[in-house]
Amino acid sequence: MKFFHASKNKAKRCYYCMQCGGEQPYQKLVKICYWCGVKSVSCFMSLGEGRRFVKLFQKNKAGLITNLVCHPRFDLIVNNKKIGTFNADFSYNCDGVFVVEDFKGRGLKPDALSAWKIKHFEAQYGVQVRIVSE
Repeated sequence: MKFFHASKNKAKRCYYCMQCGGEQPYQKLVKICYWCGVKSVSCFMSLGEGRRFVKLFQKNKAGLITNLVCHPRFDLIVNNKKIGTFNADFSYNCDGVFVVEDFKGRGLKPDALSAWKIKHFEAQYGVQVRIVSE
């Protein structure tokens, strides 16, 4: 009999409403927000990423940033062929500047594939990716 152990570094997922910013009280994928009843619940891959969303959500509500998008996807294209997709954690406008963020846990650095996708994205779109950590 084989035993499967959870990785020590496995992050705990969390769920927040994109409409009201409320954290969902249960740990399973729920489509309807417990607090406001709207179908706009999003999953975040770690508690730190979820906390970052709450900070950006509050800034968006206060008008400090605009056009907050969670988990935006950007096509990576070479010679008019799509070779991959860069999935950022957040994008928004701050003082008229388009910002793309990728959240990494405490002191973690992007792995080789992620680092390549970030470099390709920056070269193709001319936008610097902010690596944000706790």
